[in-house]
Amino acid sequence: MRAFFAFPIPEEIRERLWQALEPLRRSGRGVSWVGAGQLHVTLVFLGELDESGVSRALELIHHPTLSGVPFSVELGGLGRFPERGSPRVIFARLAQGAEECRAFHRRLAPLTEGLVAPERRPYTPHVTLGRVKSPGELPDLESYDGAGARFAVERCVLFESILRREGAVYREVGAIDFIR
Repeated sequence: MRAFFAFPIPEEIRERLWQALEPLRRSGRGVSWVGAGQLHVTLVFLGELDESGVSRALELIHHPTLSGVPFSVELGGLGRFPERGSPRVIFARLAQGAEECRAFHRRLAPLTEGLVAPERRPYTPHVTLGRVKSPGELPDLESYDGAGARFAVERCVLFESILRREGAVYREVGAIDFIR
C-alpha cells in the first residue's frame, strides 16, 4: 500500500481554494493540477508499505506523543519546490499554523524510522497544488495572493494513495482526532 500522513482540509475549504486557483489552472498548461478532493497538508510520505509496514503505521497514528489539540491554519501565497532551478511542485504556503505543523512533524517523523528513510530536507508545511510538467509554461505564481482559506486542524490521518490513470485517489486508513 502506498501511504502518507497528512492533515485533511475540510471539503468547503478545498472547494474555495480550487475556485480561487481557476485563473492559474487555465494559464498553467505546463502543470498537472491536483484535484480538489486530494488537497491536504502534507506531513510524511511513507511510500510503498508491505502488510507489516501498514500495521506499524496504524500503530503509530495512536502513539501518545501524537495526541494534541486543534489549531488554526490559514493558507497564504504560492511557492515552488525546489525554490531554485527547475520547479517540480507548486504549493500553497501556510500563512498561519506553520509552527504548529512543524511541531507535530517533529513528533511524528522520528516515529516513522524504519518505515521510511529520514528526510534530509527541512520540513515545509504546505498544500501541494500541482506538479510541473513543463517549466516554460508556468503560470505567474506571484499573481495569486491566497484564497483567505482558514480552517481548524482537528486530526491527523494515515491515507492510502491509490494511483489511477485519471489521478490519485486518497482513502483514509486510520486517524487520530485532536481533543479540545
